Amino acid sequence: MNGKRNPTKQEEIQVGAQTISYSLTFASRKSVGITIRPDLSVDVRAPRSMSRLEVAEIMHKRANWILGHLEKFAQRAPQSPPSTKSTSGAYAFLGRQLSLKLMPATARVKEQVVLEKDAIQVWVKEINDQARVDALLEKWSREQAESIFLIRLTLLYSKFKYRTSNLPDLKIRRMKARWGSCSTNGVITLNVKLIHLDLTLIDYVIVHEICHLIEHNHSKEYYALLGRTMPDWRQRRQQLNEVGMPE
Repeated sequence: MNGKRNPTKQEEIQVGAQTISYSLTFASRKSVGITIRPDLSVDVRAPRSMSRLEVAEIMHKRANWILGHLEKFAQRAPQSPPSTKSTSGAYAFLGRQLSLKLMPATARVKEQVVLEKDAIQVWVKEINDQARVDALLEKWSREQAESIFLIRLTLLYSKFKYRTSNLPDLKIRRMKARWGSCSTNGVITLNVKLIHLDLTLIDYVIVHEICHLIEHNHSKEYYALLGRTMPDWRQRRQQLNEVGMPE
């Protein structure tokens, strides 16, 4: 072991005339993982037993692959995260941008949110009260997430070959940077913001966390399990990275 280290450091390597900058995190894992994001950032996670020099050597070996992916992302037009605010006139739900219709609530029609075929109707006491509209939409989205995520978890877990007898506990939270997590005691937490994304991406995050019930790391065994369970996980992960995190 190399002793206690700062969890994340900024590093760089020089490849010819090009510089590859990356954030390096040492963690409990068996191999080096490299993630290239659409914002052109490079995240590297390495075993704690490795030195910075050993990681740099691996980065040099993977340099052509890294630079190729950075070039692809650089050539793509930037995408905006799904719209989740009432001021946009649209609202993202399960991967679709639905038009937003604001209706004045009355004594006979209480404040509520109703999903139609291609629109979301919001009855609110004051249609110019953006904060109230956003609060109603957030409450409705959480209710939808609680129902839909549990249905998807139950369905996917029932088909999971390596499952235990009990369905894992599910928690739903608003998180800034993570789509999901799995605790060591088997509790799966999903970001409520997933409700704005397509079901294929929601399913990917759920399967990703279910696999952590078996392999509590990102080892080769973990990715082998993920690949057997969801063969197209790489494409789904790429789509998820390209979508971006809603506000």
